[in-house]
Amino acid sequence: MRKNHSVSIFWLSVLAIFVIGYMILSIQNITRASFVKNEGIEITTNGSGDIEPTELKIVNQTNASWAMKIMCSDINLRICEYGSQLCCMSSLYELFDIYMTPDKLYDRFIADGLYSEDGSDIFCDAPYEILNYKYSLAYESPKLNVSTTFDSTTVISLLEDGIPVMVRTTHPLVERFWVVVTGVIDGEFIIMDPLSEEYGTLSTYENEIFEIMYFTE
Repeated sequence: MRKNHSVSIFWLSVLAIFVIGYMILSIQNITRASFVKNEGIEITTNGSGDIEPTELKIVNQTNASWAMKIMCSDINLRICEYGSQLCCMSSLYELFDIYMTPDKLYDRFIADGLYSEDGSDIFCDAPYEILNYKYSLAYESPKLNVSTTFDSTTVISLLEDGIPVMVRTTHPLVERFWVVVTGVIDGEFIIMDPLSEEYGTLSTYENEIFEIMYFTE
């Protein structure tokens, strides 16, 4: 009886190891699927012809007036490092006669709960449902629009309507980097780049985008 009991325990152990291994593999597959889903897409101008770029103020992350502003004080992020989204929004807001530098915008957002001091709820990573809810409390105008499904046609259509589009791309030194697509010239997406003193092109970032955001009245 002891021998049979030992054999049973052995096979139960084998079964447990198999189940655990399968679960781990499944988690890896789910993680991989999630990663693939968020790899981004390459957008093209699709032969749309020129679209007159919207004139935006260039708001640079490295501007001495706000570059060293600490974001999320528990982990000491700085605007010069992780403030591309703030700079893009500061630039776009001027289209709606809202004049807020990135540092002042950050102060407003953290007061409204769009950032946390430990970086766990950074504005750009917040779930859109929370983002829309908090944003609607913070401002009446302009309206924040987000999309989780988009393609080249989406971006072109917005630009043709005169709506600049904030897009998340990647920079060699920053995984989550935002620029504003303002128009199309000679088959190139023109961008307001927070790490440049002049307008650039999205091809600098291989025309790859992961998210879009834009503002309307």
